[in-house]
Amino acid sequence: MKNKKMLFINRPVVILFIAFILACNSLQALTDVVSGNMQGYSHDLDLIFDQNEGDPDNGAALHLANKSGQIITPENIQHIEAAQQFGNGTVDYIAWSPDGKLFAPRNFDGNIKLWDAKNFTNESIIDDNKRHGERIFFPLFFGAADITEDHIVIIPEPIQYIKINIDTLGQDLPNSKADGWLNVMLTLTVDDDIYLETYGQIKVQGSSTAYWPKKNWSLSFYSDAERSEKIKIQIGNSIPSDMWIAKADWIDPTQMRNIISYKLWREMVESRTGEIKYEVDNAWINPEDIGKGGQGFPFTYMTIVNVNEEHYGISTLILGHDPNNFNIDKNNDKHVYMEFDGRLGDPEKRWSKFSSEGIGTCINGYLPKNDDFTDNQIIAIDRLGQFLNSSQENFAHYFHDYLDKTNMIDMLLFIEMLYDWDAVASDIEIVTYDLEKWYFLPWDKDTTFGLFFDGTGVMEGSEIKLVIDYKVERDSSIPWYKTYHSYKDDVEERYKELRDFGVFSKENFEKMLEESSNRIPDHIWDLEREKWEPKGRPYDDDLTFDQILEWTEKRLIMLDEHFNYQHHHQHHLFMPIFYFQLNDISAQ
Repeated sequence: MKNKKMLFINRPVVILFIAFILACNSLQALTDVVSGNMQGYSHDLDLIFDQNEGDPDNGAALHLANKSGQIITPENIQHIEAAQQFGNGTVDYIAWSPDGKLFAPRNFDGNIKLWDAKNFTNESIIDDNKRHGERIFFPLFFGAADITEDHIVIIPEPIQYIKINIDTLGQDLPNSKADGWLNVMLTLTVDDDIYLETYGQIKVQGSSTAYWPKKNWSLSFYSDAERSEKIKIQIGNSIPSDMWIAKADWIDPTQMRNIISYKLWREMVESRTGEIKYEVDNAWINPEDIGKGGQGFPFTYMTIVNVNEEHYGISTLILGHDPNNFNIDKNNDKHVYMEFDGRLGDPEKRWSKFSSEGIGTCINGYLPKNDDFTDNQIIAIDRLGQFLNSSQENFAHYFHDYLDKTNMIDMLLFIEMLYDWDAVASDIEIVTYDLEKWYFLPWDKDTTFGLFFDGTGVMEGSEIKLVIDYKVERDSSIPWYKTYHSYKDDVEERYKELRDFGVFSKENFEKMLEESSNRIPDHIWDLEREKWEPKGRPYDDDLTFDQILEWTEKRLIMLDEHFNYQHHHQHHLFMPIFYFQLNDISAQ
């Protein structure tokens, strides 16, 4: 636990802990003053005993001091004569039961005393926080976090990293999705300040990734021991969500591919002109709402995961498939959020099969769910599929009725820049707000920069191969091939903008890598390798930060030639263009 600065008032040596009486109204008033309706106070709040020497008949006064050393003294805090000694007098938690009848301070030794707030009687001491095999926590233990009335916990954007400790309560970690949810306690720390400690559940996330020793974890935070009242977490400017995932990125020991891919997409979006930059802002009717709500792709944060206070792994804390991040209104049946997933080698999962018949196979509905699509939504999906699979002439003619040119061109260039072979026909988020125009958005970027999904490393020659065959229309890349040939000049002009702006540049990728990797201390990177390399994680020479930068530099030379980008100096290295035909990734 982080060391705290103790504040002593008129007590040079040992402070006495004061147990005090608060009626329910006083409890609420104190709660409002200190934390805005939160039920518990946590780290960096000190209980201070202050003997009123000038007025001994008035007894002792209780003070709460926040982490900045400011004394909090609401008028309703009662002066009491009785004093009980409790450890060294300074506690790291004060929590209240939901009915306000009990409060539970905990000292640095890990001991908790339960007190009756009405009768000022000590119920019991729980040693090492244990009772009936589970920790005693009243909902909730909030540290520096803010909380709203509807159980949204607001924590700041980390300067460095987020740390999550999973207390398994003596249980083994789940090994697969089939193991289901495990009840745990979760502690969330931001830059060494504890913001939340509460009830939680974890579950193995992902299917193919669950095979690896280091797991992705779905995280659920709760305000009650029964795990029935979920807490939503808002980090910085993210939406409040209860769908956070700690991604392990097993095949990518740099832990950078997801992080910098989404950073790149954000920079591409921000470089656009016009009032609406983010696709999801097309959801709003009122122009004043633009910029509010979700962003249409995951919020990501460098994260250290500990299990029972021991290092488990560096992860990417990522916002999962939350419809609110796509500004989807669940009460508006013209809003749809779904994913297209044309998996490898499956003839039923490809662009030519895009229709409502693919719901549940190549189309997965997040809102509505697969079984809840309305007749009008089904018709709209079929129309989109018919349009995508129409002739090149028909596609170009009706393009603006179904798709957004800025969105599709940026997605095409994004896929090519990252050699994102998986996103050509998989892991594509698709949204609409009127059942007419659809927007395609990125998801799951752990196989970018030429990385293959099976842990064998970077594909040979991927830095000088185009992902999409622009000479022949293939089933794996129908919308990208047709977009390119409908707007070739616009694609090249947008590529030039991104190069001139420095978005597509080795220097920008180097900056993003440095900013992200430096958030994690060197000794944690060492712990990561010590833990997982013996268990088979691929720490090869071609899976390094330098590899990403060298790969990017060579790829830009090839892309400059393909997209006819003329810059102020000539490259002396000639890179021929290879048209990657996705031999093993999809059928011809």
